[in-house]
Amino acid sequence: MYTEYLDDVEESGFQGVMLLGKKTFGIQLLISLVFTLISILLTLAFLGNDFLEFIQELQAVKGGKDIEELMPLIGEMASSFVVIIPISFVLLSFQYALSLRINDDYIKYQDFNLRRSLNAAFKKDFIKVLLCTLILLGIAFVLGILTFLLTRIFVSMQSIGLMIVFMFVLLFIMAMLFIRTMAAYAYIVHDNQRPVKALQSSFGTITMVRALILLVIGIGFVIGLGLAQVMFGIVLDTMISNSILSKQIQQGAVSALIYPLMIAGISSLYFRYNRPASTSEEEQVGEHLISE
Repeated sequence: MYTEYLDDVEESGFQGVMLLGKKTFGIQLLISLVFTLISILLTLAFLGNDFLEFIQELQAVKGGKDIEELMPLIGEMASSFVVIIPISFVLLSFQYALSLRINDDYIKYQDFNLRRSLNAAFKKDFIKVLLCTLILLGIAFVLGILTFLLTRIFVSMQSIGLMIVFMFVLLFIMAMLFIRTMAAYAYIVHDNQRPVKALQSSFGTITMVRALILLVIGIGFVIGLGLAQVMFGIVLDTMISNSILSKQIQQGAVSALIYPLMIAGISSLYFRYNRPASTSEEEQVGEHLISE
């Protein structure tokens, strides 16, 4: 058992995330890059030149071109997206399952075996992670429909002020809901729970107070990341004249660098409050070791 990490994440969630992220950074970065490349190749395979043309036209729209001129091209790509989007969610679910399984192996064995992690992720975790993703997408879809219907009602009533208040409240509720269920994937992989049980466990572990703290931390992180990306973009734009290529490099680099820490954070949400007993221990350590 990787007791140094368990001690660190018990003392400080941030400290635990940084330690696990540092230890697994190389392999998690590689996984991120491999799956990003697969996604790009998938998009190009289905959309081909239409995708490249769409990116160019989108840049033209930002430069003042009428967005209505994009509609025919979007219509042509719509049928391809019907295929691409489900495949993308399947790939993303397997990516999360594999990454969390690598974290699990590293924490429990202080090392990982890629072949063992792949085997366990495919046989034990992938389907459950995919089902959990579908449940969350279903909830998001229902909330989206509710938002659309209520917005239409407020617009018909000409209650713009009330609509703004409603949108703010709904966005806050959605943010709290998804923050409180973000540890579900960790419960699936690290505790072998079923999707519904994992969502319930995550919702119970990440209380409203903890969710608010995570929301504030997340907002601060996004602001800091945005500033860093702007600085990186300024430097990159001086080196690359093609703005489309520059933006793609920026987004790819930032996503790849964030991913190992994000996965470490999801695992740490579980292990901070659910420390497993070592194989040499006689007693089982209880849940929720850290009080607020």
